[in-house]
Amino acid sequence: MFNKPQDAADLSGFLKENQMIAPFVNYPVKTAKSIIRLTASAAHTDQQIDQLPAILEIWKKTRLEKMQ
Repeated sequence: MFNKPQDAADLSGFLKENQMIAPFVNYPVKTAKSIIRLTASAAHTDQQIDQLPAILEIWKKTRLEKMQ
């Protein structure tokens, strides 16, 4: 969950740049939260699924560097 919709949108865009579709969604209740929706299917390869944590780590590192 993200407090700022722009943070969720940024992650969604970063994932798209890395060939992963994960749309951000405003949380469907009266809060200022947003979420990223990840869905795996039988069509995904083990390699694609294994790449996700590494790509998220890169995003996290990049985000932390921007905050400094």
